[in-house]
Amino acid sequence: MGESTGIRFAAFTKPFMSLSAQELGEGLREIGFDAIELCVRDGYPVSPKEAPEKLPAFVQEMKEYGLEAVCAGAPLCEEVFAGCQAAGIPLIRTLVPLNTALPYAQALDQARRELEPAAHLAERYGVAVGIQHHYGPMLNNSTQLAAFLQDYPPEICAAVWDSAQSILAGEECEQALDQVYPRLGMVNLKNVYYRRSNGTEAEKAQYERWFTTGRQGMADWGRILRYLRGHGYQGPICLTHEYSGQSELKRLLREDLEYARQCLRN
Repeated sequence: MGESTGIRFAAFTKPFMSLSAQELGEGLREIGFDAIELCVRDGYPVSPKEAPEKLPAFVQEMKEYGLEAVCAGAPLCEEVFAGCQAAGIPLIRTLVPLNTALPYAQALDQARRELEPAAHLAERYGVAVGIQHHYGPMLNNSTQLAAFLQDYPPEICAAVWDSAQSILAGEECEQALDQVYPRLGMVNLKNVYYRRSNGTEAEKAQYERWFTTGRQGMADWGRILRYLRGHGYQGPICLTHEYSGQSELKRLLREDLEYARQCLRN
């Protein structure tokens, strides 16, 4: 059921591409979710080209299991915008790559030009583009994301803030959220830490990002959820369930959902 705060906890459907709509709905309802971010990509129950015809019916079937579709993880093509409008999905999540061969300012200008067709589609269909920050050669921290969003109306582009990506950027969660909160469309909760990936006998140390459960990583979910509750956040929180080297997805997802709800109450 939804939280007393109005917050809904969503599951990203990317790992469940082999499940039927019934299996997906029953499984996520049994774990305790009340919302979903639908993966609309080739190979999934609804592909981008099929979105205008199939997405409304799929979303309606999810509603029968108490699962509201709050976002689509999908390419920014017209078929997806049309499908989301017809299905009542308000947000399409994406990343913004930056060309590292260019100076930073020029890379931003190029990224804005590349986003322009999607911005027009967002205006036409009334479905916002949700831009998420992500490590690597793209908008990778909250400061960059907030600055990029200033060029677009809130109904065209919203922020998708990610706890793991923020901690990888070395941010304090309260300061990071302050920058994007006025444009916040969705929060991703996941966790991560750095670990050494080669032995001490190596000539040079190497490290890797290791995605883990909510209790075990560097991002403090308690602080994040206290901030959101204190600011009256009413939007969705998506557990993206990215776990490095783990196969017990259902158990970990259930534990993370229980932990997130505990943090929200405390």
